[in-house]
Amino acid sequence: MKRGVQRWAVNIARWDPSEAQLLFCIFLLPPHERPPIT
Repeated sequence: MKRGVQRWAVNIARWDPSEAQLLFCIFLLPPHERPPIT
């Protein structure tokens, strides 16, 4: 993938993750990208 254009392929209108699912997805991110997620 080209640098600078990375997007999630998630339809947020339909995705309602549990807390465990959300934490798992956050864990998959590199540590430097985790802090902005609230």
